[in-house]
Amino acid sequence: MTPASVSAAGWDRVAQFYALQARWEVPALEVSVALADVTPIDRVLDAACGTGLWSRTLLASGAQPARLTGVDQSRKMLERASAVGSLEPVQAPLHALPFPDASFDVVALSYALHLLSHQDVAAALHELARVLAPDGRIVAVTPCEASGPLGRMISCAARIASDTRWRALGGLRPMDPAPALDATGFRVDHSERIHRGYPSWCVRARPVSARSTIEPMVGGAS
Repeated sequence: MTPASVSAAGWDRVAQFYALQARWEVPALEVSVALADVTPIDRVLDAACGTGLWSRTLLASGAQPARLTGVDQSRKMLERASAVGSLEPVQAPLHALPFPDASFDVVALSYALHLLSHQDVAAALHELARVLAPDGRIVAVTPCEASGPLGRMISCAARIASDTRWRALGGLRPMDPAPALDATGFRVDHSERIHRGYPSWCVRARPVSARSTIEPMVGGAS
């Protein structure tokens, strides 16, 4: 996925190759889609959508949201995302979204936060909180520390690739998104590690002002 801390031009250059590693993202994206629990009345934003893989995974699950919007700063990534079903592509950075307040019931943010500086993480999450409905929910996916030989091998290969020829990909720096969400007006109600594909955190959070009852945080591993 393609956040603002990495140049749009850099992501444009790697857009044609991004699908080569997509299979390693899918296990965590499937968990994220389940956590989002999208209904036919939900307006969904796939933030930093890249080639639209999260949205593709959502639609493959059988979900049919009322509206599905993908936002990304990279034109080349959005060209590929535009082929995803009912997705409406919009070119914009995470910190300046062209949507009114409370425009979406669900926000998905996959493999993006770990690429941002601390300051940019806060700016992006504040902007996503602005466009999220008061009783909405956000689901975030970020890399976590690898466990086991296969997980460590996958993480190592991705870091090497991103540190050399594909530097624009930004690597797979582990990051638990829960503290950043807590610091920007969200309350995390589910957090788990996924060890299939890229070792990843899958987290769901809601605005602190949410009218719905917040369930106790649940943790787990897959």
